[in-house]
Amino acid sequence: AFKSALKRSLAAGIYRSLTDMVTNIGTIAVLWFGGWHIIHSDMSSGELVSFLIYSTTYAATSSAIGDTLTSFVI
Repeated sequence: AFKSALKRSLAAGIYRSLTDMVTNIGTIAVLWFGGWHIIHSDMSSGELVSFLIYSTTYAATSSAIGDTLTSFVI
């Protein structure tokens, strides 16, 4: 029972760490490319903030769904 619980905890920890890392890399990419577009006057700062809020909300929702599914699978 202990080994089974340990494996589940390890798998959940790895999954959560990877999803957090991907989310953070995505946020950095949005800020990087959005900043580039703002500098070149292709986009306003308000548009970047709106998109960042939208993408953060989407990422949080996707992460919550993934956590729920992981709890059933593992």
